[in-house]
Amino acid sequence: MRVTRRKERDIPLAEYPGWAVDVMMGLYGERQVADAIAAETSHVAPPEPSAVADLDAVESFLTRVQAWRRGLRRR
Repeated sequence: MRVTRRKERDIPLAEYPGWAVDVMMGLYGERQVADAIAAETSHVAPPEPSAVADLDAVESFLTRVQAWRRGLRRR
């Protein structure tokens, strides 16, 4: 199973946050996702600090958007 495309600079599954891996396991099956992570981990270099910082920034932005949407629903 090919999950990431190196040319498009997708991050490997091993670098996904825990909640995203849980969602993927629910969609595709626990065994298949675990096998894909194991296959990618054996070929992937350690993550660059800038990539981790970018992911943290995206996660922070999504948290703020969710809080904003919750505020709109209360009105």
